[in-house]
Amino acid sequence: MPFVVTAVETRKPGWIPQQFADYYDNVHVTLLKERVGDAFPISHVRYYVKRVSDAPDFTPLVFTGAPEDIKFDSITIVTFEDDAHAARFHAKYAEPEIYARMKEDEAKYIAEASLKDFGVDAPHITKSE
Repeated sequence: MPFVVTAVETRKPGWIPQQFADYYDNVHVTLLKERVGDAFPISHVRYYVKRVSDAPDFTPLVFTGAPEDIKFDSITIVTFEDDAHAARFHAKYAEPEIYARMKEDEAKYIAEASLKDFGVDAPHITKSE
């Protein structure tokens, strides 16, 4: 049964949303993949908050609630084959050299105080007929 971890991340002050997404996609995930090797998850999916296209202040596109309620820039869903795969990844990530390097990289673009990551159960999916 897949093991899924979700993270909610906020960009550091001074980073614009496009810069945050580009760095996350093209630098951080590449670095993570290199460091953990075959322990890398079967998928590492990032969803970036959609913004109002003509807003100069990067206002989130919100359908319920207020734009100021959205205090994050991405939702990441990381899927492992199973509990053993997740444990192998976490053991590799926890190696002092890898952990230090990844934390150093995260500090460049993520506002650490806002970082949240947590496990989630299998999805409950409703599809159209």
